[in-house]
Amino acid sequence: MNRINSDDKKTIEKFLKEIRNIIESPDFDIERDFIMEDRKEDTEIYSYSNYYTMLELNYNNANIINEIKSLTHENYHKTITDTVGNCVFLYIFFKVINEKNVYIKLGTYQRKREGPIICISFHFSDPNKELK
Repeated sequence: MNRINSDDKKTIEKFLKEIRNIIESPDFDIERDFIMEDRKEDTEIYSYSNYYTMLELNYNNANIINEIKSLTHENYHKTITDTVGNCVFLYIFFKVINEKNVYIKLGTYQRKREGPIICISFHFSDPNKELK
């Protein structure tokens, strides 16, 4: 992945610690506090969609949560500004799962009453798009 300087490494490690704290909180409810991006292509069999990737890996949301918990700064690719949703920043990671490169995009935000939410994109990496 990308080489990151020590300040960036601290920022990424802080973000991943925040994610783990949310997941490991006794108040965390996977049904309420974990949201997969819902895109049009996810309703179809599209080889770079969240839906297709979950089918191919035989994953459910709990499996994805476990993969998120295992991320490190070494999986980090880049940070982008969220121009569409409710997250300030989206952190992009790549992780090899079952010999396939998986693109993982995470962010956090607060909903008024329900607390922290994890926004995610979890799909096989499209080498023509994500590696830029």
